[in-house]
Amino acid sequence: MKITYKIRSTTKPNVNLYLTFNGYKIRLPIVVETSKCNRGKQQVKGDDDLNAKLVKLNADILKQYNKAVLNREIIDLSWLKFTVDGLITTNKTGNVEELYYFTNYVEHYSIC
Repeated sequence: MKITYKIRSTTKPNVNLYLTFNGYKIRLPIVVETSKCNRGKQQVKGDDDLNAKLVKLNADILKQYNKAVLNREIIDLSWLKFTVDGLITTNKTGNVEELYYFTNYVEHYSIC
């Protein structure tokens, strides 16, 4: 199974990343600068932290996929959304993590 990351528009300065897996595509809650996207390498230029998180996300999705196959679960769009949402928004204690891009977004666009 291959996981790919893409953006939809190159005309906007900031866009969401999209994840494609097993023929299903979902929008991630990760906003990146269009000019920093390296489509060939599927990385964000100058953001090693985000690139490392995407590599870890790949490994975690594949791990969950293998478990689901062994448990004879149906692998569909809802499975992918549920799996990715669980991997991105919670840590091992079940607490919601503050996502760095959300904080940056609020700081950048805050009126006050």
